[in-house]
Amino acid sequence: MATPHMQGQVIIEPLTAARETLWHLVGDMKAGGTLNPVTVVVPSSYAALSLRQDSGRSGMVNVRFIIMDRLAELLGAPGLSAQGRRPMTN
Repeated sequence: MATPHMQGQVIIEPLTAARETLWHLVGDMKAGGTLNPVTVVVPSSYAALSLRQDSGRSGMVNVRFIIMDRLAELLGAPGLSAQGRRPMTN
């Protein structure tokens, strides 16, 4: 299945199967320790909230759910800062 450094997309239907697959992949990423951090990029804030609640119920800890905009901000901020620039605001 997944390796600790696997990057890519997994597309699965229906939703229940997708959640089960997600938890399996997260479990694979945490194989070295249950407190290992894992970040999951989700399509919306609502999806992040739903998955965060579900992860808590299933006992998953240290799993972060972020939307693509936030990921781009986190990845781009150091480069902008190094150039003396700031990110655009809404």
